[in-house]
Amino acid sequence: MWTTIVTFWFRPPPSRLNLYHPYVALLFKYRYAIIFRVVVPNLIVMENFMRNKLYPTLASYMLILAMLACTMPSAGPSPDDLVATITAQALALESVASETPDPLGTYFPTTTLGTAVNTPLVVSTAAPVNTQPPQPAGPSTPSKPKDFDAKGSGTTITFNWTDKSTDENGFRIYQEGVNAPVVSVDAHPSTGGMTYTWSNLSCAFSGKFYIRAYNDQGESEKSNTNESATIPCQPSNLIGTGQSNTISFNWGVSNGHNETGFRIYQQGVSQPVGTRDRNKGSGGTNFDLTGVLCNTVGTYTVVAFNGAGESTPSNAIQAESVPCGPSNFSVTGTTKEVVSYTWTDNATSETGYHVYVDDVLYATLPSSSPMELTGPMGNDAFQLCGQTHTYSVTAFNYAGESTVSNHVGATTLSC
Repeated sequence: MWTTIVTFWFRPPPSRLNLYHPYVALLFKYRYAIIFRVVVPNLIVMENFMRNKLYPTLASYMLILAMLACTMPSAGPSPDDLVATITAQALALESVASETPDPLGTYFPTTTLGTAVNTPLVVSTAAPVNTQPPQPAGPSTPSKPKDFDAKGSGTTITFNWTDKSTDENGFRIYQEGVNAPVVSVDAHPSTGGMTYTWSNLSCAFSGKFYIRAYNDQGESEKSNTNESATIPCQPSNLIGTGQSNTISFNWGVSNGHNETGFRIYQQGVSQPVGTRDRNKGSGGTNFDLTGVLCNTVGTYTVVAFNGAGESTPSNAIQAESVPCGPSNFSVTGTTKEVVSYTWTDNATSETGYHVYVDDVLYATLPSSSPMELTGPMGNDAFQLCGQTHTYSVTAFNYAGESTVSNHVGATTLSC
């Protein structure tokens, strides 16, 4: 490049140039000033053009000089104007050097001969091509955990999830409605399934939970949300009342109860004897256990239950159904004033017996002693002579009377 410039400016003028033309004479007269005031300060720019193989740009520069030498009008500008024009063109080329232009899409500014116009250069450039190798991505937050699940059992909740990252510092489990994490778990050495058991929780605790992984860059997106709970709290103040073959129960529940339902247990029976749905309010809860067999005397408790299991049983109570009714009632003899009768005692829970004459209570008799004994029993009814009546008997306890025995008629002797 240096040889080209020196040869161009210092060789003898070509024969085709008109040295008598005013512009040509001025060009060669002041060629040394042009070299040292314009060309030399921009040698670096031109060298960059050559190094980047931007030959069309250099050719354009040379074309400008040729135009100045060959196509200027006869009445030309002063030497100072000529120098200023060439200087403006050189400065325009220098501004292009800071870009990476497309040689096929480069256009030079338009200047008015004799006037130094610093018109902005319009350059059409293609999108820069990134020749650098791909750079590794910078640090980021961990990947979101997947398949989050929460299961309650007793007073614990077990969380399970799939770890999808290898750059976490740990995990944080959140409960909806609570700002701070309720549980923090250490990092997992690799990806895959993870488990954490949150223990020693209170009864009737419930919530909706989700998990995030975290590192020094922050937290991951939250996982799916899962709802879980611990067992309900213990029911309180259980009472039971027998009525015929039904036992009616009543009990209380705590505030914030979270049961799915209740189960009635009878001591000595493995399965619940009764089940009802949850209490939709607060306070007392009722349940009628129907179809209870006669002579049933049981000890009962009630529990609340949900997906985490059963609560602690309530207080125990004893309740019973009515006794079984007497059978085989018969009259064994009559006198003028006395009717004797007997029956088979089938009751084991009776408090006593009621004797009826014409279905009207005539006498209350104590139970057999001891009460669990069954078998024949008898008594006498005092009547007027020559009277005919119908007799029957029942057993009773606080749950009520048993079924009535068969009816038997009897007539006292004539007076």
